[in-house]
Amino acid sequence: MKPRAFTLIELIVGMGITLIIFGIGGVALSNLLNDTQLSSDSRDLLQTLRTAHANSISGYQNSAWGVQLNEETGVYTLFAGNTFATRATEFDRVAQLGGTLSFQNITIAGGGHEIIFLKGTGLTTHTGTFEILDTTQYTRFTSNAAGHVSLELLSL
Repeated sequence: MKPRAFTLIELIVGMGITLIIFGIGGVALSNLLNDTQLSSDSRDLLQTLRTAHANSISGYQNSAWGVQLNEETGVYTLFAGNTFATRATEFDRVAQLGGTLSFQNITIAGGGHEIIFLKGTGLTTHTGTFEILDTTQYTRFTSNAAGHVSLELLSL
């Protein structure tokens, strides 16, 4: 008996199926990485907002504390002070959203991009919402007058 070899058509079909499988796997992996980045950055920002709230309640550095969101660069800054413009820059803690994430739909009372918590109470007049947007989903943050910040993950 002669050993049977693969024909050129069988090889091409096999390679085509392999490429399709790898293509689907690549898209799934890319989506998974984006979802992971959104989840991780959202948790980090929520923790930063909670740190600002806790620092304000405790009167750390005898100051109010806040977080400023830069919609253009995706940078957010934890700061000590009554406003971002008059802050004590030596206490700044700066972080950057990763990948393709961006701040969107920032609607904070007073029209700014800052959430500031009052010294001693942690209350805020900077209530509202903002979002971190990814290609397929987004996280919505909501701050209330009591200084509580919540988030929810939503699909586009």
